[in-house]
Formats: sequence, C-alpha cells, structure tokens
Amino acid sequence: MFRKMLCAATLAASALPALADEIALRFMYSGHLEQRGDFSDWVPGPWLGGTFRGEDRNHDGVLELDELSMLRIQGADYLGCRQPGSHCAIDYFFYREDGTLSFRSYWDAFFDGNSYGSSFIVSGQYEIETMDHEPYFVYRYFTPQTTLSITPVPEPAAYLMLGAGLLGIGAQARRGKRRSVDAQA
Repeated sequence: MFRKMLCAATLAASALPALADEIALRFMYSGHLEQRGDFSDWVPGPWLGGTFRGEDRNHDGVLELDELSMLRIQGADYLGCRQPGSHCAIDYFFYREDGTLSFRSYWDAFFDGNSYGSSFIVSGQYEIETMDHEPYFVYRYFTPQTTLSITPVPEPAAYLMLGAGLLGIGAQARRGKRRSVDAQA
C-alpha cells in the first residue's frame, strides 16, 4: 500500500514543472493580398510566422515586450539581433490570452556584402519587403480573410515525461503479467 502511495506522489510531483508561468507559443498568419509593382494577387497560404516565449510577470493577462525572453519572426531573433550585417528593432509587442497578437518590427541585412533586403511589419496591417533587385518592393496586406493561428511550442521535458510514463505503464503491465503466470503455476 505504501509503495502505491509513493508511486502516486512521484507521479504527481513529476507534473509540477508543467505549472511554470513562462509560455512558449508559435504564430502563423495565412492569407494576404500581395502587391509586386503593378500586379496584385490574393495569396491564401501561410506567409508570416514566428515564435515567442515569455512570462506575464505583472499578471495582467497580457504578455508585453519587456516580459519576453525570446522573439523570432520569420527566422530573425528580434531580442538578440546579433547577426553580422543586420539590424532589427521591435517597437511594441503584446499578446493577450484571448489570442490577440500585435507587434511592429523592422529588420534589414546585407548579404555577402553585395545584396540587401529589409522587412517592416505592422501586424494586422501590412508587411513591406525591400530588395536590391526587381521588383524592389513587395507589399503584403492583411485583409479580413487573413487568419492567425497560435499554438503552444512543445517543450522537450514534456516528451521526456511522456516517454517515462509510457515506460512505467509498460513495465507495470509486464510485471502484472508475470505475477499472473507465477500464480497459475
């Protein structure tokens, strides 16, 4: 009986790390109106995404820029921004638990010393991408048909706990099977 209680307490204690206040989320906007030069077209697929991690330290239900520990948009790290030849800035950021996400960001880079690119994003409104070649400017506009999906980023510890739990269940089942075979003999 004591062993069962000890196992239950160990199992309950293993879930404690899951109660951490820091959250990690992935976002993806799909569908936009794209304008290149004189041509514009509706593009239905995913086009703007990233991940962020942070802790709502003031417990107001809003994750703001100063509460973030990580922010990546389109592969660029906006909090570290230490890539040679590049500059970036994030003017504001907030995420509310109801799924509201708002930010304004800027990024530019010189690639291999010759080519240049930049991106200016105001979430919910537009992205302007500049290049050093034709078409030079690409405008991507949010529309009422643009959708936003926000999903949790799985943490490695969650996979470890799942694996340990499955191993424990398998071992217990095997042990129970052995006992029933021994009891029949």
